[in-house]
Amino acid sequence: MSLAQPTAVGDLGVLLKASFQVGASDIHLKPNTDPMFRVDGELRPVEHPPFDDAKLESFCVQVSGRTPDQLQGAKQFEFSVDLPQVGRFRGHFFRYQGKPALALRPIPLEIPTLKDLRLPAITKRICQLSRGLVLVTGPTGVGKTTTIAAMLDNIARTSCRHVVTIEDPVEFIIDDGHSCINQREVGRDVEGYGEGLRAALRQDPDVVMLGEIRDRSTMEVALHAALSGHLVISTAHFADATATVNGIIGLAPRAEQINWRARLADALQAVISQRLLNRADRPGRVLATELMIREPTARACILDETKTSSLRSVLERGRAEGLSHTLDQCLLELIEAKLISLETARAAATSPANLMREANLRRIGK
Repeated sequence: MSLAQPTAVGDLGVLLKASFQVGASDIHLKPNTDPMFRVDGELRPVEHPPFDDAKLESFCVQVSGRTPDQLQGAKQFEFSVDLPQVGRFRGHFFRYQGKPALALRPIPLEIPTLKDLRLPAITKRICQLSRGLVLVTGPTGVGKTTTIAAMLDNIARTSCRHVVTIEDPVEFIIDDGHSCINQREVGRDVEGYGEGLRAALRQDPDVVMLGEIRDRSTMEVALHAALSGHLVISTAHFADATATVNGIIGLAPRAEQINWRARLADALQAVISQRLLNRADRPGRVLATELMIREPTARACILDETKTSSLRSVLERGRAEGLSHTLDQCLLELIEAKLISLETARAAATSPANLMREANLRRIGK
């Protein structure tokens, strides 16, 4: 990759600044290899002198807060850092074949708004909920953390609530606004997600944000918190609303799944599933979403195992009321707005054949 500003960079600080200039979502550094940026989903080498082992380890010590001895004994860890005159980054240090490597994610200092992200208008109403579980789902790198940061920023600016976050690590810094925001980092402020969530319930929270729900025990505490009068917002690596419901139920032993269904049906208020797709109108990517809002029919699909497979049809019907919608419905709207190409939409679609049929009927994407 040849950078426009500049085409070659002479030191690490300039390299990291350049990541913001070209809109890189990730930076990859390893010894004796050209650095790489991920831009619009594609990994590209950058014209920059490679680092040797010693220089890369020295940089890792500077940005991670570890001592040289701690770094020598570490195999992998996560951190976040503010670099003056450069920007904020989330970092993951790891070793391969005994050598150091670093993955960095640039984090914009300014949090985008819900409108900036093109999130559904009803997301504002989701932010106003006083209780329940809200999940932002999708694979790695689709902007789940950014969406939640925008939601928390909206909460902070438009209401007066106590928000406790448990993050690994802390990425976006949320300004208090009219609220009280306490961001806790795993490994520095709290040992783990489960412990942090249990402790948060004793801190008089209105809203609890959990960086990720990874296991059954954390989900149990999240459901308890949501059902006991708190708004719990978190992420999970499920593809869509149906997969989210099935995945959560699948965390429980078979004998407990009926009980889990009942609790989930009462707790789950919304699922926002995301994809980031290359734009057709200009460089960059645009957000595509699937949205499930809890309403009686959707609740029935969660509660009854035999009806869960019908959840997609429920979401399709919800579009007419401006509530739920499927990913494919969102893709068709993005094609119609000329924000993505028909080919990009087909590659991302849940049902490519149905999407192509509907696009032909609407005469869009040609």
